[in-house]
Amino acid sequence: HFIRAELVEFDSADTKSLDLAHDVPLDDEQLVAVRRDVALGQLGSKYTKAVFVAYTDDTFETPLDVPADRGLLGPEWRVTDGDAVLVTLVNKLPLSVQLRCGALAGTASPLAPDETGTFEFRAERLEPRSPQNVQLFSYFGAIDGDEIGGMHAGLVGGLLWFAPHALAAGRAGARSARDADREPVLLSLIHI
Repeated sequence: HFIRAELVEFDSADTKSLDLAHDVPLDDEQLVAVRRDVALGQLGSKYTKAVFVAYTDDTFETPLDVPADRGLLGPEWRVTDGDAVLVTLVNKLPLSVQLRCGALAGTASPLAPDETGTFEFRAERLEPRSPQNVQLFSYFGAIDGDEIGGMHAGLVGGLLWFAPHALAAGRAGARSARDADREPVLLSLIHI
């Protein structure tokens, strides 16, 4: 994975007409509530957020296409038992960033502004295993050692851990790929 921590301007107006949790337009009552909150200043429109952006290679010139419904969520990592996750991270933020993922073995040292590091995490056997074919975790960036601040700033991504037998079925198992792909969006809504 080639990821850069960078600042972006997020315009939440682009998402105010969608129920992202269900991938459907808001009904009339919901739209009225959103418009009321915007008018009262309780819901803004543009925010500067720190996000993880995925790139195609180590030149960091071409960002990967991200579905619009992912919002600010960083790139998705898909693993199964025994996988290694190799991540090259470039920090373009004005503060230090440290990549963290409690579900995976391995550590990443903090990166100062404009610093690059390559880190390896391992998906050791998941215990206890859920009866589901896929379990959802997250990875995130701590800003100057502050985990909560990093997540609130937007430095969070989804980790889908597939049961070994589900991997052979396209890493979606008995669940549809669409359902598995929707879960990180819900994670983003909870964390941000």
